[in-house]
Amino acid sequence: MKISLGSRLLAACAATAVLAWLGLRSDATSQDTPQRSLRAEGSSPHRNLQTVESCPAVGETAKIISEGTVELQAAAAGSLCLLVLTDDVKNFLPVARSYDENDWDRYIQTGKVSLGAEMDCTGSLCSVTLPAPYKPSLQYKLVAFEHTMEEKDEIARFLEQATFGPTRDDIASVMALTGSNTVAKMASWIQQQQDSSLTSPSSHREFFRKHANAQFERSSKYGHVTHPCQADVIYRKFALSFKHKGKKLQISTIHNDTKALSIDGLILTVIDGPALITTSPLGFTDEAMADLSTIHTEELTDGSYEICYAPMPGVGAPMKLYHPVHHCSFAAFGSISGNPPIEFPGASLEPSRIVNLDQATDLVPMDEAYFDTLGLPAQILRSPTALTGDACESVKMTAGYVPAVFGSYQNEWWVHDPRWQFRDNTVDQPMADGGGEVLNHTKGMEFWHTSRCANVERNFLNEDSCYMTTDLNACSHHDHHHQLLEPGEYGRGVVVCGSPGEVANDISLGGLTALGAFDFVTQKSDETSSFQDLLDQRIMVWTSLAIWGKDQLRQRVAWALYQILVVNQVISRNSQTEDWVNYYDIFVRNAFGTYKDVLKEVAFSRMMGEMLSFHYGKSQGFQWVRKSEAGTKVLELADENFAREIMQLFSVGLYEMNVDGTRKRDTDGNYIQTYSNDDIMEFARAWTGFWSSKRRGNSVAQNGNRLDPMTVVPKWRDQFPKMGLNGKYIGDGYPLCADLPIHDFLKKGAKYILLGYTPQAELGIKDPNRWASEEGQERFAAAEDGSLYDILCQPTNETDPTSCSFPPTVVLTENIDCTGDECLVDHIRTVNVREKVYYEYVRPACVHEAFFPEPKKIKMRSWSTYKNKYMCADPRTDVASAACCLEQGQSIYAMQNDTYWGERFKYSTAIERCQEMKTIDDDVDMCTSSGDMFIRRGFMPYHAKQFYWFGDVACDLKVKIDSVGKIAVVHDIPGEDYGGGMQNLMTNDDTMIFFRAQWSDKAQAISLFNNCDSTEGCSTTTDGYCLCNVLATESAAFNSTPTREQVLSDLTIGAFDPDVYDHDYTQTSADNVTIYELNGALSEESIFEVTDDFGVIQRRKNIIATATIAGSTLSFRVPVQFMSIAEPTKRDALYETDAVLDHLLYHENTAPFIAMHFAQRFGISNPTPTYVRAISEAFRSGQYNFSDGSSTMSFGKGKYGDLSATVAAVLLSREARSPLLEKDPAHGSMKETIIKVISVMRSLEFTTRPEFPFPRFYKSMQHRLGQLVYEAPDIFSYFNPTSQPDGLIGRSGLVSPETRIHTTPTIMTLANGLMNMVKYGMDRCYGGLGLTRNYHGIGECVYRKMGHFENSSGYLNFTPADVEPSAMVDELATIMTAGRLSSANRQTIVDAVANETNATLSSIKIRQLILTTAEFHTTGSIEKTEGTRSLPEPEEEESSNSSGTSSSSYKAVVYVMLKGGADTYQFITPHTCPPQDNIRRQYDDVRGSLRMTNSERNLVINALNQPCSHFAVHENLPILEELYNHGDLSWFMNVGVLNRNVTKYNYDDLTRTQLFAHNHMQQEMQQVDPYDQMPRTGILGRAVKTLINKYSINSAAISINKPSYAVNGDVRDDDAPLPLVMSEDGGQSAFDRPPTETFDPTSYIDKLNGPNTISSSLYGETWSELLAKSIYENDKLTNDINAQSAEGSGAVTCGAESLNMVVKLMETRNTRGVDRDLFFVDFGAWDFHENQPTHMHDATLELNDALTCFVNYVKQKGLWNDVTLVVSSEFGRTLSGNSNSGTDHGWAGNSIVASGALYGGKMHGKYPSFLKEKNSELALDRGRMIPTMSFESMWAPVLEWLGMDSTDFN
Repeated sequence: MKISLGSRLLAACAATAVLAWLGLRSDATSQDTPQRSLRAEGSSPHRNLQTVESCPAVGETAKIISEGTVELQAAAAGSLCLLVLTDDVKNFLPVARSYDENDWDRYIQTGKVSLGAEMDCTGSLCSVTLPAPYKPSLQYKLVAFEHTMEEKDEIARFLEQATFGPTRDDIASVMALTGSNTVAKMASWIQQQQDSSLTSPSSHREFFRKHANAQFERSSKYGHVTHPCQADVIYRKFALSFKHKGKKLQISTIHNDTKALSIDGLILTVIDGPALITTSPLGFTDEAMADLSTIHTEELTDGSYEICYAPMPGVGAPMKLYHPVHHCSFAAFGSISGNPPIEFPGASLEPSRIVNLDQATDLVPMDEAYFDTLGLPAQILRSPTALTGDACESVKMTAGYVPAVFGSYQNEWWVHDPRWQFRDNTVDQPMADGGGEVLNHTKGMEFWHTSRCANVERNFLNEDSCYMTTDLNACSHHDHHHQLLEPGEYGRGVVVCGSPGEVANDISLGGLTALGAFDFVTQKSDETSSFQDLLDQRIMVWTSLAIWGKDQLRQRVAWALYQILVVNQVISRNSQTEDWVNYYDIFVRNAFGTYKDVLKEVAFSRMMGEMLSFHYGKSQGFQWVRKSEAGTKVLELADENFAREIMQLFSVGLYEMNVDGTRKRDTDGNYIQTYSNDDIMEFARAWTGFWSSKRRGNSVAQNGNRLDPMTVVPKWRDQFPKMGLNGKYIGDGYPLCADLPIHDFLKKGAKYILLGYTPQAELGIKDPNRWASEEGQERFAAAEDGSLYDILCQPTNETDPTSCSFPPTVVLTENIDCTGDECLVDHIRTVNVREKVYYEYVRPACVHEAFFPEPKKIKMRSWSTYKNKYMCADPRTDVASAACCLEQGQSIYAMQNDTYWGERFKYSTAIERCQEMKTIDDDVDMCTSSGDMFIRRGFMPYHAKQFYWFGDVACDLKVKIDSVGKIAVVHDIPGEDYGGGMQNLMTNDDTMIFFRAQWSDKAQAISLFNNCDSTEGCSTTTDGYCLCNVLATESAAFNSTPTREQVLSDLTIGAFDPDVYDHDYTQTSADNVTIYELNGALSEESIFEVTDDFGVIQRRKNIIATATIAGSTLSFRVPVQFMSIAEPTKRDALYETDAVLDHLLYHENTAPFIAMHFAQRFGISNPTPTYVRAISEAFRSGQYNFSDGSSTMSFGKGKYGDLSATVAAVLLSREARSPLLEKDPAHGSMKETIIKVISVMRSLEFTTRPEFPFPRFYKSMQHRLGQLVYEAPDIFSYFNPTSQPDGLIGRSGLVSPETRIHTTPTIMTLANGLMNMVKYGMDRCYGGLGLTRNYHGIGECVYRKMGHFENSSGYLNFTPADVEPSAMVDELATIMTAGRLSSANRQTIVDAVANETNATLSSIKIRQLILTTAEFHTTGSIEKTEGTRSLPEPEEEESSNSSGTSSSSYKAVVYVMLKGGADTYQFITPHTCPPQDNIRRQYDDVRGSLRMTNSERNLVINALNQPCSHFAVHENLPILEELYNHGDLSWFMNVGVLNRNVTKYNYDDLTRTQLFAHNHMQQEMQQVDPYDQMPRTGILGRAVKTLINKYSINSAAISINKPSYAVNGDVRDDDAPLPLVMSEDGGQSAFDRPPTETFDPTSYIDKLNGPNTISSSLYGETWSELLAKSIYENDKLTNDINAQSAEGSGAVTCGAESLNMVVKLMETRNTRGVDRDLFFVDFGAWDFHENQPTHMHDATLELNDALTCFVNYVKQKGLWNDVTLVVSSEFGRTLSGNSNSGTDHGWAGNSIVASGALYGGKMHGKYPSFLKEKNSELALDRGRMIPTMSFESMWAPVLEWLGMDSTDFN
């Protein structure tokens, strides 16, 4: 029987239909949960003190404290006092603490107990108000502890934080440092680590490049290979190399059994004897040949045979050939089994090119250690010096290839083994030729083999170290095709620049491809390594430096920074190692720099540009103009992806914070959001225009240049004002360009950059190429007898002014006088200093006003259309030239009067220039015609293309207003040009480029829009907006001296340094304000100077600029913008980008945001406000001072955001260092999974084998452990910093981010992997983590022996100092647990090895056992109690979260989340709609190019009570159409997270959910508890609890692959089971081992992880509980699934593995004893910010396959009527696309519910009737639809079907 969904639907947010069980309240103003109902943080509590309480003495009984206001005495010296909420049984929830006579402090993330205000401390007393406990059994108590540590353990604890794991040598070296105490020694160690002269930074890119010694046979775009006779050339003894993989080996008989082996026509060797293959899996080994009856050998006839795999290096090393019958088989040649030697018997067979290697005196054998393992003598020789001979002279590269050259050495044959060559091209030492020599060397070859110029474009990383080279081979980054210019006085005038970490490879390091020499992909795919090999290289680099890098603190800081600023594998072509390690080097390089440096490099990284889809992004204005000119006006706004995440994840976070990290609250007690979606839309426009730097050589740039910072394309950049946070425009505080002083290029602070041979500006206005390249063009030149010339030339010889040094950058330190033509110009762009030597003047940062007084019309003549373009301009700016006329008319010639071609100046100067021309004719005047004009320079015709000119024509500025008060700039220009001129389309009256305004009365502005035509001076435009006349004015802000606060808050227009002006200012000071006045009085020209809260000097002009609606009192503040609409430049785009970064960096949130993240990444999950404040203050001041009582050490350079100071504060603050806090159960953390692995390898002295010189993991550690560098699951990194796990930590209201990835699958992988690493080394057997050496299949694993590492690719080489068991335990306890290992656990381990007589095995067993303990996996103190922790046996029938037995029939719900925000409005689209509304047309208009085309609307379904009678299902989702038409599927339309009914005018005020953010919206859709009535519980978890407790129905909630909020139960229930997580791969055997291995660690695990005292570390207790749970769940579920498979359930090969695992678990329902299963699965990645059509096509095909397979699989099992499938996404997407052909985060979407048991074939909820923002109350900007149905309404019928009564949730 089917149940109707419609009969059980709940009206969205209806007051009479509340879903209390689901967490929804009808009253939005009702009381909040405890953490939301308290007063704003930072306010002082009411001091109505009742009593003074002191802590009991250590060892005394805990003291009970009553709720209410109490005064607490600080802890005594040497003790820790905790205020806890406890029941003395299970709960010991920390509330606050005092230690060592310090003030009381609380925990920032406390949830159950929120004090609401900081403790009010005076002297040694602190007052606090304690609310009533959340359950009766809990009491407040004070309890005291004491704790000390040995110095070695204290240092090990420090090194746990500061390195990737303490080693014996590290501990000893810190102990040996000079210091008055242990912490002082730590401070000294930090100083050494931060001083690069003492500890050299380990660059990941340098490491990769130095080892990039792979074999290559030909050059490529990136560079070339070694010549056979150059220095460092390599020769090999074996015939076949890795590069021959996949090639055809030709076997040809010369005579009898003599055969030639050749490839591509080149004979490599001649062998004596047959060529054979064998079918033996062991090849031609002694073991294989011992029983010839079991193998087959066959002689190969002459012919061509493919080389199957890369031949192993070395004579006789294994190799395989493809045989048409036997396929890939081991080969042998003559007497050699495997790779043949190079032999040429007889002079007639010798090659033509032979080098006599015997003449070389310094040949060096290479890779000896590797060949020793094969029992071979030297197989590779390197000649450190160049070789000579006729063969050397004859070698010429042809078509990119190096001709084969053979060598003769000691009567043996060798062959040149060409290797790749990188050259040094670092920032400090750029290549003198810019790569020109290599380019010339390969020039004329095939396109793919001609190298590119390697010269790096100038950027903010290298600009101060570029120089002009005299090398005549030099090529320029301006011209990568290397068109040589004639040399001049200073060579070719080429400026060369380098790149960080771009070092040469070091061939002397040796290594072979995949065996220590890194490979890479070229554009002709010359690589030999597999994709996985290439992918692993970046991880090998990271792991090597994490283990062996000497700069451990730098590497650890880099890891912390990377986890904040993640890029992952969503980037295409992700196998290019250099791209990844170069990105990571941002953090290595800047680990002790400033966070501004980090954030800027990340923002300009193409890797991040691709990750967050702003690379290649174009502005709305550019797209509007481009498509309007093409006749297709389409609204495409900027991609919002990076704008959102740089705020949420990289800088300011979601909620406003105090400096101590506590969140601010509004008057209602709600957290204050840092930004809104409107903020994101504005910021998004600032991240347009980014594009890759040019591709170049000497680096791997196969998919474009991902190495150098991105550049900005000015015409792609949004040119209009952008309002940032808190009503401040980006550009507020900057001076106006209109205020630039005359001759600004000669004033203090003027900056110049060296251009070299080209006069074309790099940053400023681009002139026509013809002007830049042709001789004879008039250009501005510095007067040789002037100061500017001297400063730019900087002669190296005082007596010779022409001996110029030409510095790369010059900044004037004072005003200088003009000379000659310098005095005639207002402004310059580039300046000629000597022949072919130019500098560019980089105008200082300034802003333009969007509305300005007395606008003037400017025109530009276009050669392409022979039409004028025109717009309004600010007459006070240098924006145009002058048009001077003898006559006025419609079509006339005008004249220019300029000093150099293309000179721009102010309007006042334009008038003067025309006046000067009266010497030619008295009638000359500025042109007043609006007609078509042709420009002459003097009497010489010259069409004025590409720059504007002034005429004496006024124009009007108007403002266009939308329905929510946003505005657009409109230029109203009188007259119409003859010949059809064209206004700048961005400022035409149909513009749609809206931005926010700061209105005097926003409500009045919206009212004006609604009553537009009745307002004087306003009218409704044809597109439905309101267009009004506007008047811009400026007036003095203050008539008397303002306060510092008034200057910063009321004055928004900045000012230049008063010293740059010719007029004299008088300077006075008053109350931290410096005043600069003219004529001794305040005026509009006055300047105020103050220092802001961040230590930055701010100069503000004493003016307020206002734009007033004509005929009205309504006004708005004049917005400012960096970009000139007339002539946008790269310079101004870069200035604007810097301003955006500063806007975010200098925000009150950024310091505590970074402080919180750093505290957590360095091992303290729940930092106190005091600790966060200390870190924040170090970040803000750039200084941290450490005192040991007798002396002070200073860290940092005093610059805001200094990370060296920040890190010192993190590591040296008392909260980080006090040993007492080991006894605080809330102090410390669960360690990161990957750090556990690396720490074992580092601390236990991991050693590699010669053939595997770098550590390499087996399979992805991200998939297996939940964490691996470069493979974070998404931009949110590996875990949420506010994640609260179930169990004790969650009940404490604390966070533990790392616990989130400690699931059953990852815990079992980690435990098995670490144990096996200790026993067998890096090996894949029995769940091992590493590659196996000579792996032949899983069958060989049974032969593994503990302590035998011959099969491993690396092993732990730790040897104990003392082999006595207790001594070994103590030593290992220090380096593996920082001495935390409890005395009880130490004794248990000693007892476990008491009978082991072999010291090596004893040590290995001890390590195994320590690796299971909470003390290893977490930080914090553990104390054991009697007994063992209960471990359920696998054969028990009851599930871990089921109860009893019942007769209820089986039912299952499968909740599938389409992760990332699926565009579900593309899943189902309007098809047939009434003409009066025509939703289909609206849909098509709004969606634009993203709309579903008519041909794609083939899957049509009917609909009732919807605005359309028929809808179309996406053509790639036929399963949805099929189920709907069959009555098994229902659509839920316009559904989403909803607190109450809202409109677009009030949603921001009334919605309490953090909208549009992935993590928050995903959490909300899984919890379905928008009012947090049951915090952190999930919809499925609560359902399970109700079904079990109320209905006695055995139920289980299971999440596939990873934890989910959906399955969380009631965390307030002490007995609530922890949610179950199952891997889609199934389980794995726990601690499996060979049958001969008798030591079983499981017999000790329950004791080592047994019951702890109630005051033990919360993290330690959580680990032990999770481990016990994981072992049980893993064994139980694995056994159940295996048993079911044994009964005949076949493997399913279609669909999604996660959904297939769901069905497998359903089949185990009887053995698990459950009647209800509730599964959660997240599926896919749907965040398509770019190229949505392609991504959507692929994703929907994948989804359809997964759902089709799942439905068929369930039906096959006869379960379709017992299963309900719910498919939804956290939010929908914008209906309108962005400029990257993608969509951005929306709100409402469409969901489905499918089942054989529910009546389907219906649509519930309502598809919106209006989709366009201006017509709809539900459509926010860009078609973000407000939901009309809540998720709760969708879930109600599903829950009732499960067996719950409506009273449970109504």
